[in-house]
Amino acid sequence: MSSKLAKGQEPISNKALLDENRALKDEVQSLRARLEEAEELKRAISEGDLDALVIHGPEGELVFTLDSADRAYRVLVETMNEGTVTLACDGTILYSNRQFANLLKMSPQAIVGKSIYRFIAPESATTFKAILEHEVGMGEINLLGKEGATLPVYLSISSLEAEGSPNAWCLVVTDLTEQKKNEETLAAELLARSIIEQAAEAIIVCDISGRIIRFSNAASRICRCDPTFQRFEDIIDLRFSEGTDNGKSIFPVSSALKGFAILGLEATLELNCQRLNLLLNSGPLRNTEGKIVGCVATLTDITERKLAEEALRESEEKYRNIIETANEGIWIVDPEARTTYANQKMAEMLGCTQEEMIGKSTRDFTDEEGRAISKRNMKKGEQGINESHEFKLIRKDGSPLWTLISAKSLFDKDGRFIGSMNMLTDITGRKKAEAELQKTLDNLENLVEERTMQLKNTYKSLKESEKGLAEAQEMAHLGSWDHNVLTGEVHWSDEVYRIFGCSPQEFGITYDLFLNYIHPDDRDYVDQAIKKALNGEPYNIDYKIVSADGTEHIVISHGEVIFDEGGSPARIRGIIQDITERKQEEHRIHRYNHILEGINQIFSNVIQEKTEEDLGNTCLSIALEITGSQIGFVGEVGADGLLHDIAISDMGWEQCTMYDKTGHRRPPGDFILHGLYGCVIDTGKSFFTNDPMSYPGSIGLPQGHPPLTSFLGVPLITEGKTKGILSVANREGGYSREQQEDLAGIAPAVAQALQRKKSEEALEEIERIRIKEIHHRIKNNLQVISSLLSLEAERFSDAKILETFRESQNRIASMALIHEELYKGREADALDFGAYLQKLTAELFTSYNLGNDNIDLKMDLEQVYLDMDTAIPLGIIVNELISNSLKHAFPAGSEGEIYVSLCRTETFAAGYELSDQYPDCTQKDCFQYVLTVTDNGKGIPEEIDFQSSDSLGLQLVNILVEQIDGCIELRRNSGTQFVIWFWLRENEPVAVHI
Repeated sequence: MSSKLAKGQEPISNKALLDENRALKDEVQSLRARLEEAEELKRAISEGDLDALVIHGPEGELVFTLDSADRAYRVLVETMNEGTVTLACDGTILYSNRQFANLLKMSPQAIVGKSIYRFIAPESATTFKAILEHEVGMGEINLLGKEGATLPVYLSISSLEAEGSPNAWCLVVTDLTEQKKNEETLAAELLARSIIEQAAEAIIVCDISGRIIRFSNAASRICRCDPTFQRFEDIIDLRFSEGTDNGKSIFPVSSALKGFAILGLEATLELNCQRLNLLLNSGPLRNTEGKIVGCVATLTDITERKLAEEALRESEEKYRNIIETANEGIWIVDPEARTTYANQKMAEMLGCTQEEMIGKSTRDFTDEEGRAISKRNMKKGEQGINESHEFKLIRKDGSPLWTLISAKSLFDKDGRFIGSMNMLTDITGRKKAEAELQKTLDNLENLVEERTMQLKNTYKSLKESEKGLAEAQEMAHLGSWDHNVLTGEVHWSDEVYRIFGCSPQEFGITYDLFLNYIHPDDRDYVDQAIKKALNGEPYNIDYKIVSADGTEHIVISHGEVIFDEGGSPARIRGIIQDITERKQEEHRIHRYNHILEGINQIFSNVIQEKTEEDLGNTCLSIALEITGSQIGFVGEVGADGLLHDIAISDMGWEQCTMYDKTGHRRPPGDFILHGLYGCVIDTGKSFFTNDPMSYPGSIGLPQGHPPLTSFLGVPLITEGKTKGILSVANREGGYSREQQEDLAGIAPAVAQALQRKKSEEALEEIERIRIKEIHHRIKNNLQVISSLLSLEAERFSDAKILETFRESQNRIASMALIHEELYKGREADALDFGAYLQKLTAELFTSYNLGNDNIDLKMDLEQVYLDMDTAIPLGIIVNELISNSLKHAFPAGSEGEIYVSLCRTETFAAGYELSDQYPDCTQKDCFQYVLTVTDNGKGIPEEIDFQSSDSLGLQLVNILVEQIDGCIELRRNSGTQFVIWFWLRENEPVAVHI
């Protein structure tokens, strides 16, 4: 029975295949029974168990005697469906029927005379020999046919015996090829069904009509009904998810049945009000003849992956925006140092575009020295070494760019180096400032060099001491000791007695007496180390001892245990050495390094800190850290002979309960030079006390002053004169000469740094005064020009000419008034524009004294500070608009009002909207301030376009509004109203008070 489908036939179900296989098995069993009957007949004839052979035929029973039966037997053998051969005892084939020859696709003549083993497959040789050994046996083997083709058969062997001749065998074989194919087909069908049903993806198999005949469990979840024998495209509506066909239906089954395959297409499916993202694969199924008999489609749910991809895309976009807007330059290079990415900031720092950087090597942006450094850094990056370092680049225009680079090596998933990501901060300004600072600190260099030389000499002395100590250890006999664990007896060498400050004649040492010499803080530590040594763990430890004279020493000791033959500890032996001086030297170097770090930190903050107080607080915090103090004070002696505070520590403020004249809690800012501070400043020498109240010269503490348990003060000396004091107090455990030396070590740096900061502040004050003097001179010059115009006007009598002179004088006066206000005010570059407008309008009303007191001026002005670039144009604008109102808005003798307003945009009238007549002003929310000049006079005629008027005044107003990047609007409701919107320039100081 064939498993192939004819055209138009329904597909074979699994039950039909099982029935077919069961019928094949029954047929095989019937053949085996017939074979056994034939073999039994053959055996009976060969052994003489029957005299005649009866064969039932269509004409009745035929009886053959033994002679005639031999011919009939041959006919039976030649015509049977099984292959039969007769073998000699050595395996030579004596006879082969046609069926056996057909199975091997050979002729009987080519088989007879050959050894049977030639036709046995190698993998079946052992099985065949086992069957022969049983003389009568059966089993499955593989035969070798023509050209080495294998044939599965069922083999039955019977032994033939003839009197006076050796044994022979009769072999009967049954072809199992079809049975094997059917079994394989069934197994493949069951395997395929199992794979489909258990697959995580939706696997759907359709027949030639597009109906579903197989499907996995996952497929049933995306169908809206039982999919069995349903048309795929009737129940599963797939649609394109992207491209020009987005949203259109997809017909994968129809395409597959036409011979077209779909691979890796992303599609969508609406299911229960939810959109699924699926990955579609489909293709035709063909039979052995290449004819399409159906198709298969797989649907993989990638919804979660698509959501993750979208989240990843959003995250990448977010971080790309962060990178592009970062204040630092970001530079990514490949293993060859070629640029693969640079953000906008990085390109701006180098003075080129991002496109110009891509593909270029980092070495194209530096000099020869930088190229060598860059090459070394790339080598470190390949080893995964990430560093931060300063590096000089060369801008496109050839100028140097100093940067602080933080590099991060990049590796792929296989650990291969793929480049590095670098974050660069522009420190060119800092480098320039450092260079300037270096020039101004020449007098400090000698001090630093002297201090550095002292430290180098000390360090050199220490190294020489260490070398001498090492030579002494090599030549000297170190103290040794021996402890008998069994008897408790302890033996010390003379050197050990010397280290412990006692003599052998005074007493005999024991282990307990030895422990008594150990400092109490280290006693348990040493005892535990010795006990561990008893378990075979040698020790090498440092600890403190208290010698017989009460002095403390630091020793290093090494010990190890000696075991007896039974593995028990018998003795402990070791050596000991006094390392007190070496530890003291190490501590001294640590102190000096700490002092140098403090000095470097003080100098680096001279430029960073804005005020002398900020710098004083930084210096004080370093002093507190170095000395381990709780509170501190930095002060300077003023010209009045009093001590003025520069900085007081935070804890000092918190503990203080003193009040100043205004009632605020704080220490007084001025001190009379007496008491502990006076002792330091009067003598010009440092000192400390751990009992301040009883120290000679102490006058006690004022009420509310934080309590002092200890005090340390050092003078601040500049150019040989004591200019102030650096003091700390309340160190836990009190002060010693060590803290006094440490604080005195940083005092010169503090004095020089404060002096530098004071000089900088003085220079800033001089610069402020210079600028104010410039404003004063400009104001005077403008007034001279105004006076010259007035003198020149006296030569004319024409009213228009005189009016022109007066308008020019008013414009000059408006500018002179700005410089006058800047000269008088505290700020040198910021003008209180509200106060300025009040004075300007008053002078305009005086200038245009028309003999009419019926015109009122009302003003609503917020306190707004503007720089000159904005104030001068706005002043001229107000001058022109008010002058225009005074000249043209009110006929002679008529009453009226002029209103001037200056405020922030958010406080402007909420209901005011800009008209479409002025498109440039539609974005009023972008502006910070609004200035309005309004009058209720006769108004500007409708036919006059103020933005293209012939009037010099209005032309000037429009030009100046454009100059300050503002916008202007004219409203003609009940008079004339000009509204001007503007903002402050970048870095312009902003101060507003209502």
